[in-house]
Amino acid sequence: MIETEDPIPDLKEQLRREIVSLVGSWDQYVAAARLGIDQPRMSDLKRGRLERFSLEKLIRVLANIDQSVEIAVVGPTRISMFLFPHPRKGWQPPPAGPMVHRGPTQFR
Repeated sequence: MIETEDPIPDLKEQLRREIVSLVGSWDQYVAAARLGIDQPRMSDLKRGRLERFSLEKLIRVLANIDQSVEIAVVGPTRISMFLFPHPRKGWQPPPAGPMVHRGPTQFR
């Protein structure tokens, strides 16, 4: 299996930067009230302590200041299939062979 880096921390950091840039000049108490969080959480947000925030919470914080978040799924144009062993031991798929033509069916 291909190991990929977890994208959530980078997404959370991107949202944090956006929030801080929008309310960075505001007093922390005012910003916290407008964002729907308390002042200690606002401090955590400004300091980058993102382990205390879920991705969903950061999206809701942005919604509280009339911002929206768009998520785009981007990937390769073609995804290859991986073959995994069948869970029943010894099971083999039926052999692929020519299709059997049975001729026209007669109806009465």
